[in-house]
Amino acid sequence: MGSDEAAAAFDRLATVIARARLENRGWHYDNLERHKGRYLADLRALAAVAPSGSAVLELGAAPGHFTALMAQLGYAVTAVDLDPGRIADLSRHFSFDLLGCDIEREPLPFADEAFRHVVFTETFEHLRWDPFFALSEINRVMMPGGFLLVSTPNLYSAQNIARFLAGRSIAEPLAAFGRLREMGHMGHIREYSNSEMRRILRVHGFAAVRTNFDHYYYPPTLRGRFARLVFGLLPRRVRTFQSILARKEHAGPRLRPL
Repeated sequence: MGSDEAAAAFDRLATVIARARLENRGWHYDNLERHKGRYLADLRALAAVAPSGSAVLELGAAPGHFTALMAQLGYAVTAVDLDPGRIADLSRHFSFDLLGCDIEREPLPFADEAFRHVVFTETFEHLRWDPFFALSEINRVMMPGGFLLVSTPNLYSAQNIARFLAGRSIAEPLAAFGRLREMGHMGHIREYSNSEMRRILRVHGFAAVRTNFDHYYYPPTLRGRFARLVFGLLPRRVRTFQSILARKEHAGPRLRPL
């Protein structure tokens, strides 16, 4: 994946967002800007194990930005989301398959060992019913030796540690429960440390082979410049995001939905 190719894919995505009939278009622009660095890092991690043209399953696809980028870069993407209608316009424009499924309550609609590559980014922290069932199903539909790319916020990020030391909650309850009425979900139900994620993956048949910690968005403000300075001085393990590339080592527990 060349930098020019990725830049062109981002430009096309921004143009489509401007023209598509998307709710909260301003939010889409903000999300794309804030997560651009993470998208690029995850695309590089995917390209290291999955050449262009590979079939990729993505779970928790909304807002559809990473899905659209993968499709533009030649991947045959099958996207699954709880509410597929919210990214249907992007699916039609970028020609990726889109299915609806509640991954915590419903089996994935695929045969055993159907995919070699699965993307599961910025979704695990939102699961509140049965995340282990979701991982059980991911393991089921993956080929032995296949790769799972997981990204999720780092519980032990510098800002979370600072909030804790200041006597503040990592997830402020008034804001979290308020989102149920405003957005239909609570945002981050739980954030995980890297050691927790590795143990959870191991129990479900995966071995982490590579982990990257990073912070990607620095706004052009005094606060952004200060954040860049702080994260540059601190160990990488306290950066905001963790991205884990894991290999399916063996079949995990076959769980049934609760």
